[in-house]
Amino acid sequence: MKKIFSVLSCTEEQKVSIAAFMFRGEAEHWWKTTLRLERAAQRQIDWDRFVELMNKKYIPESVRDQWAIEFQGLQQNNMTVQEYEAKFTQLSRFAPHLIAEESDKAKKFQRGLRGNIRGKLVALRIRNYAELVETAFEIEKDLLEYQEIRNKK
Repeated sequence: MKKIFSVLSCTEEQKVSIAAFMFRGEAEHWWKTTLRLERAAQRQIDWDRFVELMNKKYIPESVRDQWAIEFQGLQQNNMTVQEYEAKFTQLSRFAPHLIAEESDKAKKFQRGLRGNIRGKLVALRIRNYAELVETAFEIEKDLLEYQEIRNKK
């Protein structure tokens, strides 16, 4: 849904309406009830509130807690940088307090990288997440190319 919304440039209200329109069966009944309760309490339902309500309903707190713990200990290990970044992004939404600032996000990502990549990044002191990820991709690519050359010799 987020991907569609970025292309359509939807307002917060439109995002909620479009997402709710996709509900069927039990989810649709849940949403109608929830919407009535939220309006009765005079609470504004923007996209963030909508996602929060859906997560509470469909992802048990114990599961969200487990994903937050997994995020805290996330390490690259045998994953590629791309796989690690995807897992990092997936789990990070369950522990936003750990990466509230851009620099916190970059530091957390860097700490989880394998030593041979992290070691090359430390001195660069990159605090922009996107730049850090791109640089990690480049370092990994360079390391793989170097390994191929060594293997051929």
